Amino acid sequence: MQERFFKEASSDFSMSLPSLSSEDLHYLQALCDEDVDINTLLIQKMPKTDLHVHAEAGFLIDIELAKIIAERNNIPFPYDLVDEKNQQWKFTGSDDLDQFIKDFRRISNLLKTPQDIEDITYAFYKYCYEHHVIFALPGISWVQCKEHISFVEFNLAYNRGLMRGLKEFGDVTTLRLRYYQERHIDPKEFQNIWDNIRQYPNPMVTTIGLAGAEDGYPLENFLNFFDEVNQYRRREGNPWYFITAHIEPEAQEHTLEIAKKYLDRFAHGRNVANYPELEKKLKCDGMTLELCPLSDVAFFPKSIPNLQAHTQFQTLFKDEMISLNSDDPAFCGAIDAVYQAVFKELNCNMALLFRCTYNGLFAVTPNTLEAMHLFAPETYQAHMLLLKHSMLKLKFFELYVHLLQEIRAINDEYRELKKHILGISLHTPISELNRISSHLLNIGKETNITSLIDIKQEIIRTAKVLETETLQAIEKFEHNYLLSQEQNINCLEL
Repeated sequence: MQERFFKEASSDFSMSLPSLSSEDLHYLQALCDEDVDINTLLIQKMPKTDLHVHAEAGFLIDIELAKIIAERNNIPFPYDLVDEKNQQWKFTGSDDLDQFIKDFRRISNLLKTPQDIEDITYAFYKYCYEHHVIFALPGISWVQCKEHISFVEFNLAYNRGLMRGLKEFGDVTTLRLRYYQERHIDPKEFQNIWDNIRQYPNPMVTTIGLAGAEDGYPLENFLNFFDEVNQYRRREGNPWYFITAHIEPEAQEHTLEIAKKYLDRFAHGRNVANYPELEKKLKCDGMTLELCPLSDVAFFPKSIPNLQAHTQFQTLFKDEMISLNSDDPAFCGAIDAVYQAVFKELNCNMALLFRCTYNGLFAVTPNTLEAMHLFAPETYQAHMLLLKHSMLKLKFFELYVHLLQEIRAINDEYRELKKHILGISLHTPISELNRISSHLLNIGKETNITSLIDIKQEIIRTAKVLETETLQAIEKFEHNYLLSQEQNINCLEL
């Protein structure tokens, strides 16, 4: 095993991940099963965020579920888009985003009913739980399904999938939605969707983004839209939306400077690394870039054959400006694979990965949060609760690593107890933590386990509050829609 020396996280990081020495790692490795690598195991357990992840085909990771959906909708399954080696979707272009979007649409066309949307959302929630994703923000687009599902049915289906996932996995994972406007659709349709968003504001949609085909649809074409969203969110009584957009890989400095004035954070934006002064400004402002390193390698293999060749990513990663994201996990691999690849290929310090998760939680500038507090205080309070709940999970992992440092002080006759301590994760029930604590007390060892239990209890408490508030908001959205439908019927009858 190599010692990691890439770069320590900055001293201003409010939560410090303890550094495990080479001796610590070798000792922990000896407690693992033969086929388990200790670094891989620790990264699997590490809390993660996944802000930049496309829904519909993008997070339809389970190929078997896709086949079930195709069969019940009586649609031929696109076997030519399945990579038989890894059972992931593949796309037929190389360095060709437009071809990827065409392949993406072919898979999205499997989705015809609200049940399809609910099922893939629940499956993604479960995937996030399994990969220790504490917060994800899947980006949804009605354009994929509008021929078959109304705008409100589309939103209700996502909400039902979120409710199912929340009830089962909410202690560990929280999901919210980003609505993606598509660059390439007809301007009238673009406006119609924005009208729908305002008429039926889904409380689970916290962010408005811009995605879709980029060739011929530059960011500058949408500045009026960004300005309109900003003005809308600042009016009393309106929902608050964070504003994002995909930044074209070839965007020049003047485009990035303009984007900075309109957006709360950049989706992608790796070309910021080409302009050191701009990077310095963005970092000073506190903006996070949503980088997706494995999708860069997958979509641009000629210019970025691997992460070691991805100099833009390396610059921004070392400067602690990014969150790590999967982009399209059904095509490019799970978020855990992203964290693992960055660690292994760049030989980096684990604290930098931990920092990326922190950045994913605090992804917008303090000025944006202040404006949110001023214009949408209730939404701000809900956002703060979500942040608190998520930060508790980072604290849990920090204390867990402290506990791992203490294992070596426990007598070797208690090897099984040590293995149980190593096995702790965010998934570990409070009863198991109490059992381990009891064993440690019986052998006279004072460790961080008590603090870990306290944090776990607070995670459970805040999860219940968050679940209650989330379910109430979803139920209110559904109630308001049904009420508006009744009023429309009454008006027609009159």
